[in-house]
Amino acid sequence: MSGNIWDVFIQARESAKSEKYPEALAQYEYFFDHALAEDVSLSGVRASYCLSEWAALGEKLPEAKIHLEVRRGKALSLFEETKSLDYFRDYVSICRALDCDDVISTFERYSQADKPLAAMVFSSLDELLIDAERWDLCKPYVERWLNKYDLLVRALDTDMTLSKSIIEVFKENLITVVNRTLVMLHQCEEGDKKSAFFNHVSNSLDELGFSELKAKMVVL
Repeated sequence: MSGNIWDVFIQARESAKSEKYPEALAQYEYFFDHALAEDVSLSGVRASYCLSEWAALGEKLPEAKIHLEVRRGKALSLFEETKSLDYFRDYVSICRALDCDDVISTFERYSQADKPLAAMVFSSLDELLIDAERWDLCKPYVERWLNKYDLLVRALDTDMTLSKSIIEVFKENLITVVNRTLVMLHQCEEGDKKSAFFNHVSNSLDELGFSELKAKMVVL
């Protein structure tokens, strides 16, 4: 395909809008396959917009959904063969796009048969497990989730030149992680860890100058 990789994504959208569905499918597939090699900053677009629009295309062109389901199976097979988390993240993203819960069933299988493998992939689907309220699957990996808040704060510390609008988005993401963590600790009956985390976050938000976010913290 001609043009840079971003042009291919735009062409896919235009093809879908013009009802040129087979062309759109070929363009979404090309973008998904080549985006990271040409521009790693497109990883978010590849995992979200590209896949969600590809899945939506399946409502007009059944072949598109079939191709995406094949990619889902291939991503999981490649992960289990290579243990590369990139493939598992693709698997999770495709499951999200297809709105299926296969990934939770897969994690449950890992958790029962291969706990080190389950621990390895937990952070790639932890939000899905929390949203599905699968506290039985979350509980053994609570410690891995607890690191997420500090990792986000550390990322902010490395780049304090972000624009005001980006900072506001960051703050919303931060409080979402905080509240998911508090809910998970509560549901997993980790009272001491919940109290320690609540106090840690309260102090941290003051230090960051985000004290207003404390009013948005859930109290359970």
